[in-house]
Amino acid sequence: TQFYVGRNSDGVEPTSAMYLSNLRVVNGTAVYNSNFAVPTAPLTAISGTTLLIGKSNGFVDNSTNAFGVTLIGTPSVQRFSPFSPQTQTAITHSAYFDGTGDYVSVASNAALGFGTGDFNVEAWSYMTVNQAGTIFCNSLRIETSSSTQISVIDNGIVYIINGATVPNLLNRWAHIAVSRSGSSVKLF
Repeated sequence: TQFYVGRNSDGVEPTSAMYLSNLRVVNGTAVYNSNFAVPTAPLTAISGTTLLIGKSNGFVDNSTNAFGVTLIGTPSVQRFSPFSPQTQTAITHSAYFDGTGDYVSVASNAALGFGTGDFNVEAWSYMTVNQAGTIFCNSLRIETSSSTQISVIDNGIVYIINGATVPNLLNRWAHIAVSRSGSSVKLF
């Protein structure tokens, strides 16, 4: 399953103008099943982590898989993140997509396919423009239709309808997590 950040797999959905930090994919475990404290430090590779990008000064996978990341367009790495304060010993980064066709992809790999099992995908997003766009996508797709509406689509099944209103994502960091445990899919 190929994994895209900032683009829909069919290439039709526009890219999002956003910063994205600490995108972690955990396969086989629903990390969040109920209310939880949002992490206040960069994510680490916990058990089951198959992909962890957008946390270092480069487009690299910080999971044990160390998948290659391909850049399309001109995404960049910025010294900007949801974690503060930034200090000389704790500098964190994010990926920046300007919304004009920038995205990154990770080559197809069975470790990135969820099948019918449990999973967790999470990241911090900072939208810079109120527009529709895809945040990330494999068989699971997280997209916005505006700065306050999110869709979660898993293998073509819409779990969270576009009308579901969430706190404003525009010009502020928001932690977004999707977990599936059994047949229950939750957006946090």
